[in-house]
Amino acid sequence: MTLLEIHYQPGVGAPLHVHSHESLAYVVKGKVKMTVGKEVYVLGPGDVCRHPQGIPHAVEGLEESTVIEIKSPAPDIATFLGT
Repeated sequence: MTLLEIHYQPGVGAPLHVHSHESLAYVVKGKVKMTVGKEVYVLGPGDVCRHPQGIPHAVEGLEESTVIEIKSPAPDIATFLGT
Protein backbone atom coordinates (compact mmCIF):
# COMPACT_ATOMS: atom_id res chain seq x y z
CA MET A 1 0.00 0.00 0.00
CA THR A 2 0.89 3.63 -0.43
CA LEU A 3 -0.63 6.42 1.66
CA LEU A 4 -0.49 9.97 0.27
CA GLU A 5 -1.60 13.33 1.66
CA ILE A 6 -2.49 15.48 -1.36
CA HIS A 7 -3.23 19.22 -1.33
CA TYR A 8 -5.42 20.65 -4.09
CA GLN A 9 -6.01 24.28 -4.98
CA PRO A 10 -9.26 25.31 -6.69
CA GLY A 11 -9.23 24.23 -10.34
CA VAL A 12 -6.19 21.97 -9.88
CA GLY A 13 -6.21 18.17 -9.90
CA ALA A 14 -5.63 15.15 -12.08
CA PRO A 15 -7.35 14.67 -15.46
CA LEU A 16 -9.20 11.48 -16.37
CA HIS A 17 -6.75 8.54 -16.11
CA VAL A 18 -6.61 4.80 -15.33
CA HIS A 19 -4.41 2.82 -12.90
CA SER A 20 -3.59 -0.83 -12.34
CA HIS A 21 -4.15 -0.33 -8.59
CA GLU A 22 -7.20 0.56 -6.50
CA SER A 23 -7.47 3.79 -4.50
CA LEU A 24 -9.53 5.11 -1.63
CA ALA A 25 -9.67 8.90 -1.29
CA TYR A 26 -10.70 10.51 2.03
CA VAL A 27 -11.38 14.26 2.13
CA VAL A 28 -9.87 15.85 5.23
CA LYS A 29 -10.77 19.46 4.41
CA GLY A 30 -12.19 21.49 1.56
CA LYS A 31 -14.29 20.31 -1.36
CA VAL A 32 -13.28 18.25 -4.42
CA LYS A 33 -15.02 16.93 -7.52
CA MET A 34 -14.25 13.30 -8.28
CA THR A 35 -15.22 11.53 -11.46
CA VAL A 36 -15.31 7.72 -11.39
CA GLY A 37 -16.36 6.15 -14.66
CA LYS A 38 -19.48 8.09 -15.70
CA GLU A 39 -20.37 9.21 -12.16
CA VAL A 40 -19.42 12.64 -10.75
CA TYR A 41 -19.29 13.29 -6.99
CA VAL A 42 -18.74 16.47 -4.99
CA LEU A 43 -17.07 15.48 -1.74
CA GLY A 44 -16.39 17.38 1.47
CA PRO A 45 -14.74 16.63 4.82
CA GLY A 46 -15.34 13.05 5.96
CA ASP A 47 -16.42 11.78 2.53
CA VAL A 48 -14.69 8.79 0.90
CA CYS A 49 -14.52 7.77 -2.76
CA ARG A 50 -13.23 4.53 -4.28
CA HIS A 51 -11.33 4.50 -7.58
CA PRO A 52 -11.47 0.86 -8.75
CA GLN A 53 -8.60 -0.65 -10.69
CA GLY A 54 -8.93 -0.07 -14.44
CA ILE A 55 -11.79 2.48 -14.19
CA PRO A 56 -11.16 6.01 -15.55
CA HIS A 57 -11.19 8.59 -12.76
CA ALA A 58 -10.31 12.25 -12.19
CA VAL A 59 -10.15 14.75 -9.33
CA GLU A 60 -10.39 18.54 -9.21
CA GLY A 61 -10.15 20.86 -6.23
CA LEU A 62 -13.23 23.07 -5.85
CA GLU A 63 -11.76 24.74 -2.76
CA GLU A 64 -8.36 24.55 -1.09
CA SER A 65 -8.47 20.88 -0.05
CA THR A 66 -6.54 18.10 1.64
CA VAL A 67 -7.20 14.50 0.55
CA ILE A 68 -5.68 11.30 1.93
CA GLU A 69 -5.33 8.54 -0.68
CA ILE A 70 -4.54 4.90 -0.03
CA LYS A 71 -3.41 2.94 -3.08
CA SER A 72 -3.14 -0.84 -3.21
CA PRO A 73 -1.08 -2.56 -4.36
CA ALA A 74 1.56 0.13 -3.99
CA PRO A 75 2.35 1.74 -7.35
CA ASP A 76 5.90 2.62 -8.36
CA ILE A 77 6.73 5.79 -6.41
CA ALA A 78 8.40 7.22 -9.54
CA THR A 79 4.91 7.75 -11.00
CA PHE A 80 4.33 10.44 -8.35
CA LEU A 81 7.75 12.04 -8.65
CA GLY A 82 7.74 12.48 -12.41
CA THR A 83 11.04 10.62 -12.80
